[in-house]
Amino acid sequence: MTNHDRLQHLEQSGWQPFFQAHNQKELTLAAEIWPHLPRACAANVRHYFELAREAAFGVCNRLHASMALAGLGIPSVTVGTDSRLFMVRMTGQPAFYVKEATAEQMIAAVDHLRDHRDAESKRLLALHDTTLKEHLELLQPFFELGVD
Repeated sequence: MTNHDRLQHLEQSGWQPFFQAHNQKELTLAAEIWPHLPRACAANVRHYFELAREAAFGVCNRLHASMALAGLGIPSVTVGTDSRLFMVRMTGQPAFYVKEATAEQMIAAVDHLRDHRDAESKRLLALHDTTLKEHLELLQPFFELGVD
């Protein structure tokens, strides 16, 4: 299956691919490979979230992008190159090491997210709330110390 076939698979499933590049080099590459698809490079954090907030799901090669999406309740499939993949896996989302990932695995993971998007979004938002509560409870004693 070619890259073109993979994108057609998404488009035929009713999804509009959108490339959110990390930098100008990625943006240029996306324009060269898929000139007909929309794309952007966020100018700042606010712009990133403005671009991302309407996404149904993500396919990310940037681990922190996967985490930011998860915080918004947007599930993603991640491909990475180092131990930070464990950070994404701790959210229960699919994460693949780049040298072991296959196109078939990625398509299956995307199809699963597509088919279970609402439930996965609710799960991620609940995880966000639970994690925030746990962290606030752990940090609370430090806020109570006060400064003399």
